[in-house]
Amino acid sequence: MDRTGDVFKHANYAGVGKNGGVLALAGDDPVCKSSTLPSHSEVALYDALMPTIYPGNVQEILDLGLHGFMLSRTSGLWVGAKIVTNVADEAGTAEVDPERVSPIIPVVELDGKPFQHQINVNLIPPYGLDMERTIHGARLELARRYAYENKLNRITVPSPNAWLGIVTSGKTYFDVRQALVELGSTTGRCAATASASSRSACCSRWSRASCASSGAACRRSSSSRRSARSSRCSARTCSTA
Repeated sequence: MDRTGDVFKHANYAGVGKNGGVLALAGDDPVCKSSTLPSHSEVALYDALMPTIYPGNVQEILDLGLHGFMLSRTSGLWVGAKIVTNVADEAGTAEVDPERVSPIIPVVELDGKPFQHQINVNLIPPYGLDMERTIHGARLELARRYAYENKLNRITVPSPNAWLGIVTSGKTYFDVRQALVELGSTTGRCAATASASSRSACCSRWSRASCASSGAACRRSSSSRRSARSSRCSARTCSTA
């Protein structure tokens, strides 16, 4: 990613058509298994204004991959896909039912009419400014709405009485769940924790929904947090995970 940033930015500005779609796979090696340096691409993808999906296993590569292509067609943006070493190297089973992914297509207006991106590879001045206007005025909003309407980010353990919310993404989500199990906390016993899984660019509507699911944890006072430490799932256990 750090060597292709200029190409990605220009291509993303130009965009893709409604019958196209681009899914840019970024291979990340955070543990330096076969790379000289640890790597993570989401910051560079964010800087290129590319929505990003983060599959955590084989099934999610297929499901989120299909969503990624449709998100790209809908918004006219390139979509990044963060694939970490442990996911790329794993083996597993997956369902391939053609009805498994049924996208909901949002609509955003620009200049008083539904926006439909038109590819423009002529980015010499002043056309780059026109493309920037569509990105910030419609295309990124389409991406946010697509992620929200299609529930790409999910609340996996709703806990109305929770005082702490844990938000994770991609492969890290499964690592956190496994860590909780190894610490002796199960979904049924750890009622003090709400787990939210973020597998795409987060949006404010989803963030508010996560807080509401966790018993408005974002608004609780420090005294409420102290009193919650006596719950069956201790603060130390949940915080460590």
